[in-house]
Amino acid sequence: MNTKNNNIALILLLLVSILALVGSVSLYAGLIVKTKQVRKEIQQKESQTQTIQSQNIKIEETRKIIRSAERSKLDIQNTTVTPESLINLLDSIEKLSDTVGIPVVVGSVSSYTDKDTKETILKIAIQTTGPFAKVYQTLAILENFPQALVTKKAGMVQHEKDNLWDGNFSFEITQTQ
Repeated sequence: MNTKNNNIALILLLLVSILALVGSVSLYAGLIVKTKQVRKEIQQKESQTQTIQSQNIKIEETRKIIRSAERSKLDIQNTTVTPESLINLLDSIEKLSDTVGIPVVVGSVSSYTDKDTKETILKIAIQTTGPFAKVYQTLAILENFPQALVTKKAGMVQHEKDNLWDGNFSFEITQTQ
């Protein structure tokens, strides 16, 4: 009977071992499946991250292009004048009197068509009278105006009887429609 009990115990032990082995294999198989799923999710997330990074780079490049285009647009706006903005430009020139403390007068405005570019060019003649430093300051301010005034002629002549100077300046700027 002892042998029978030993055999039963051995069979039970063997069954428990087989069940434990089957359970371990099942758990191991489950872990492998879960690990594959997690790896697949990680690969998807990495792919999504790379796509997002690529999109961010493209967005940043687009922003740079837009900023560059805006700067180019401003450059064009600053080198040209429209009929509407001409009045503001002439008004700004005459308001220099308040800044420099001597009269600044727009003497004439005329236009011609450039033979090569077919653009309309405005010629603006400006006169001022005052001490040399003030007349020169007026010229310096005009040359650094936000609009790209091209200096064509700048003349300063001293009066014979007093210490005043006449400034006669000629500028050009391209007109757009």
